[in-house]
Amino acid sequence: MQQTVLIVDDEVNIIQSFQRLFRKAPFRILTANGGQQALEVLAHEQVDVVVSDQRMPGMTGAELFAVVQQKYPNTTRLLLSGYTDFDALTYAINNGSISKFISKPWNRDELRQSLDEAFAHTEELNVQSDYDSVFQHSSQGMALLDPQYRVLAVNQAQLALTGHREEEVVGKLLFDLIPELNRAQIEQEVAAHQHWRSELWLLRRDKSIGLFSLTIQLNPANQRLSVTCADITEMRRNELSSRHDLLTGLLNRQSFEREVAEFLTQKSQDQMLAVLSLDLINFRQVNESYGHDYGDELLCQVASSLRAMLGSDLSIQRIARIGGDEFALLCQADYSAAFLQLCESILSWFQAPIQVHDNELFMHFKLGVAIAYGEVKAADLIKQAATAGARSDRAHRYRVYDDEMLEGVKERMDLHNDLHRVIKNNELALLYQPKIEISTGRIVSAEALVRWNHPTKGLISPDRFVFLAEETGLILDIGDWCISEACRQLADWQQQDVGPVRIAVNLSPRQFTDRSLPHRLQALINHHQLQGSVLELEVTESTLLDDTDRAIKMMQQICSMDVHFAMDDFGTGYASFDYLKRYPFSTLKIDRSFIMHMCSSEREGSIVQSMIEMGHQLGLVVVAEGVEEQEQADSLKAMGCDFIQGFLYSRPVSAQELQKLLVEQPFSIER
Repeated sequence: MQQTVLIVDDEVNIIQSFQRLFRKAPFRILTANGGQQALEVLAHEQVDVVVSDQRMPGMTGAELFAVVQQKYPNTTRLLLSGYTDFDALTYAINNGSISKFISKPWNRDELRQSLDEAFAHTEELNVQSDYDSVFQHSSQGMALLDPQYRVLAVNQAQLALTGHREEEVVGKLLFDLIPELNRAQIEQEVAAHQHWRSELWLLRRDKSIGLFSLTIQLNPANQRLSVTCADITEMRRNELSSRHDLLTGLLNRQSFEREVAEFLTQKSQDQMLAVLSLDLINFRQVNESYGHDYGDELLCQVASSLRAMLGSDLSIQRIARIGGDEFALLCQADYSAAFLQLCESILSWFQAPIQVHDNELFMHFKLGVAIAYGEVKAADLIKQAATAGARSDRAHRYRVYDDEMLEGVKERMDLHNDLHRVIKNNELALLYQPKIEISTGRIVSAEALVRWNHPTKGLISPDRFVFLAEETGLILDIGDWCISEACRQLADWQQQDVGPVRIAVNLSPRQFTDRSLPHRLQALINHHQLQGSVLELEVTESTLLDDTDRAIKMMQQICSMDVHFAMDDFGTGYASFDYLKRYPFSTLKIDRSFIMHMCSSEREGSIVQSMIEMGHQLGLVVVAEGVEEQEQADSLKAMGCDFIQGFLYSRPVSAQELQKLLVEQPFSIER
């Protein structure tokens, strides 16, 4: 905007002389013939400098300037006079209404210099006025300091941030108000660069802690310092949430993918990169049993354990939570075997129970590894690790990705979709594997094993679909169907006077956390008019470990119906003598992995003997699973085992075939 000067004089020749003198000047010239007219011009025009004669009719220049000073304080005022009225001039200068006095006749160069200085002064006043307005009305905390860092002024926003009163701040050293500041460092930085900025944690007005951005800027003209202070806690939290998982504080999926991509770009030829996928198998069970708060705490505990591994294992570079119950690790090593060693370490680390509130939980994981070979995208490497993890099982506690797994993933997706209609389409069937009493050779019980009669893929064994049912929650419906079908078959045999025979049904961990299970069992027993003693429920140790007290309570409730419990796959977990004593089991089933080598390994044979003896000491019936050789059967008989189950006597058979076997018994144990 063009600068403007107002010349005020009752003599026309003076005004004309001024106009001629500055006709080529870059500023605009307005005129007034007296004080009153000058005030009218000022009311409608933006004027930077007023040049006025002192002696004029009606209103002197000093009187005019007194009004101008009050109404337009940023307008610079130059007084011209050929008279010497020292008293009036002294008063006007002392009260600040006159910026400068110029005597007539004026010197052209002196007058031009005075005008330039006046324009500059007005600009400075306007800037200061704008700064004062911003200072007072800014939403940011602001303070003005003298060269010694003593507070000269502070705005309301800053007082609101800290809860101080103005008199508690003004006159105090900045370093006394914020002891966390390093005075020597700040003074050195400001002296070198005229500014300093940092972020630090400070107390808010409500005594909570917040993250603040603090900036100190030096004004070289007057050596004063301006301070701005802003609460950036929420901003940093938003930035953090865009990169990190809010629950665990680990990287989120998007950030992890970016980190993997960066590592892949920078990877040297002698370095190897891998992504490990860690998926909690029974997390949904924990969530449904104890609630989401409990589940959240469990996830935080897992994250904490992974962080501890990050500090102890140099191959781990990044850790992320990339899904609800899925974690991922980015690892770097000089050789691929290091990644497999890390998998073993992770699995060993999580063998111990995880403490969540007052409970100890034994968690089970699927662990997959994808090693970066050749050109591979970060997103693909992460997917490959998850694909490998999905293929892990009890026999293969972790799996390394290979291209053949893609076909497995496609098949899994097909089965996943088809699984939703198995019950509606009546595609499930129960097969029965007899348990032979060694002392008599008779079948007194059988284990019910579910099979899926897929319309296009044929008979599908449980190991290919049960884990999918667990993941989708369909295991509850499938488990209920198995118990219901077993009860129906028992009732059918009872009507035909076949037996007596006891049927054992496997319970999944998800079923066992269902509080309504005892009521549904009682309803089925009543509906089919069965004795509870013809039904046995087989549970694995992992099913019971999540909440011991609740498991015992539920088992006792079911046992009151005369339903029996069997400990399945004994020997594969942590169960001890003291552990087994706490639960109301009636049967102990020795896992097939021990039976397989009992005749070829003296050590394995001794272990089986000890298991049988321990079971008998607890008053339990002992069943050996997976008996396939006569030598195994003979040894088990010599050891005092009660029952044998395995292919040596019978594979799983249909209900009709089992009925035939029941009619034809007994079996010959010695062949």
